[in-house]
Amino acid sequence: MIYDNTTSGLPVKASLGIASYGATYIVDDYGSVKSYFNYLQYAIRSFAFGLFETAPPGIEILNAEFNSFKGILLNGVEEVKIKNNTFFVKSANNTTGEKDLHPYGIYLDACKTYRVEENIFNSDAYIFESEWSYGVVVNNHHGEVEEIYKNEFNDFAVALEAVGQNKNGSPQDKIGLQLLCNNFSNNKYDAFVSPDYDNPTLVVGISEEQGELSFDTKKLAGNLFGNSSSQLELNYLNKGEFFTYFHHKVFSEPRVKPSEYSTLAISLHEMNVDKTDASCPIKGDPDEPDSIIFLSTIIIESKSEITQINTQLNTLVDGGNTQQLESEVAMTTDIDAWINYQTLMQNAGYLSEDVLDEISKKETGFNQAMIRNVLVANPQAAKSTLVQENLDNRGDQLPEYMRDQINMGLTQISSKEYLELIKGTHRTRHDRAINQLIRLLNTDTVNDRSVDIVDALSNTGFLIFDYKLVSWYDTHGQTDLADALLTVINSYALSNNQQYFFDNYSDLRNLTRQWVESGIDMAELDSTQLLQIKDFAALNNTVAAKAIALQQVNGNYSYIEPVYYPETGDKSNSKVQRKSIVNNENKLVLFPNPAADYFTVDYQISDPFNKAVLVVFDIRGKLIMQQEVYYSIDQLIVPSQNWPSGQYTLSILADGKTIITQKMTINK
Repeated sequence: MIYDNTTSGLPVKASLGIASYGATYIVDDYGSVKSYFNYLQYAIRSFAFGLFETAPPGIEILNAEFNSFKGILLNGVEEVKIKNNTFFVKSANNTTGEKDLHPYGIYLDACKTYRVEENIFNSDAYIFESEWSYGVVVNNHHGEVEEIYKNEFNDFAVALEAVGQNKNGSPQDKIGLQLLCNNFSNNKYDAFVSPDYDNPTLVVGISEEQGELSFDTKKLAGNLFGNSSSQLELNYLNKGEFFTYFHHKVFSEPRVKPSEYSTLAISLHEMNVDKTDASCPIKGDPDEPDSIIFLSTIIIESKSEITQINTQLNTLVDGGNTQQLESEVAMTTDIDAWINYQTLMQNAGYLSEDVLDEISKKETGFNQAMIRNVLVANPQAAKSTLVQENLDNRGDQLPEYMRDQINMGLTQISSKEYLELIKGTHRTRHDRAINQLIRLLNTDTVNDRSVDIVDALSNTGFLIFDYKLVSWYDTHGQTDLADALLTVINSYALSNNQQYFFDNYSDLRNLTRQWVESGIDMAELDSTQLLQIKDFAALNNTVAAKAIALQQVNGNYSYIEPVYYPETGDKSNSKVQRKSIVNNENKLVLFPNPAADYFTVDYQISDPFNKAVLVVFDIRGKLIMQQEVYYSIDQLIVPSQNWPSGQYTLSILADGKTIITQKMTINK
């Protein structure tokens, strides 16, 4: 196939290669002839069509050449494979004088189960200051396991952009879009995770696990960043939720680690594994006779691992009762602060965001040192947008040095996070195996695989596959079974976000189902019917894609795919080290004094030191406690519930010299 607009006389904005609605097709070589798309506004533009497509979903675009302004736009399409293509993204500014085309190679809008692998993207657009050029843009796929894998990006303003929600919205499921094994060269921004500013989502970001916590070279992130790019602004700009990035040894290949990135929103972890040619293998399709057995085994094993980890987390997180611990924190007073503080510290590393939310905004009962200690003992607190906002908004602001101590958690992994990361790895393997299995079963043109497909999608315990099964029932005329499954889904304890999606999905499904059953041609809706789906098209979830397609096919919607460029000032949002002001006075303040079960030591050492210690002596001069201190200014919580009542002397020694001393009274 050859689509060439250089001789058609059509203006760029009127040029289109392939357009489809609800279609299944393959673009590939025809003999020795490659498919070629030249000088088109859209080379390929395809939309899903309603909720009751009769054809199996799926679009494959392989081995083609694109020399256009916008290569591929897919909206709401499921089962997508884009592999081994070459894209030259043309500059609209250079060739047409039109700056509003925002050229890109691939745009996936609300698509699911896609594979974008081993493509090469080049552009001339970056040379224009006013030009916004993009390699691949993914917008709101809402939490399935997806990959952009082993592609090359050269000379873009933004090579890879993920807009809106491209991760699971549940804190328990750290899955979503992963950007792996891509090679970036001479881009302004290699990767940009962006909010959808025009249609905001409750959740913003990509998978919280980029690469795996593993010593297998094939399981790390594997990207090669354009660290030496002459036009580089940032390698990795993350305006979404925090994620952890596992990369190979820098010594083996310096480009595995981004040199410029959002340090407050990305935690880099270098694994002791070399980057080699084997780190990013070419991925094949599961087409061997035993692939069904192999994939089924992965599904069973992964589900078993997920179940075991869930059991551990249910027991360990918040001591097994989040609601009770959250309530205790919220109700804490000066009287029970010490007891509740000890409970929190006993659960160190396993506190939920709900409990950390309460402690971070608590301004009575717990003192500042207690709050700091709890948050430091739970590194996940530093990665929580909610916790950080609470700390920013406190009336009783924590000292800057305490905020720095808390933010050390950005580079640490708590016990809870470790289990969740391992669970995320198994969940990713589980979901990919199911998707591969369904893909394989759908390609069997000899045997009826309906029972196998239903079996694979049933009883997974995950909403993603429940909705896939509803869709399968609907497209195969089994709407009664779809209705029954939706009733089951609605009986779950859904989050607000999940309930919102369910209501949107059900409402549009019921509406379009009525039309289909009434014999209405979905491509010839009247003005009243089009008005009924208008609000659905404006939603910020995947339901919108179905409504947009219906409006498009009826000529009633001017679809503009959202793209965003980093704002001025986004060159670096790296963590600014706070510098605590230390004056030239030594300080040692003890409170409460008298004390009973505990007291707080608030100290300051004015001069530099190599080693400093806090020492406590009783009235007879017996050493009761000795503790090394590491900071020039800090607050320490000292347990004293086992000390006899009486007078005690506390001193700070710096390099063997006593610099300040205070008295403490213990009353029981």
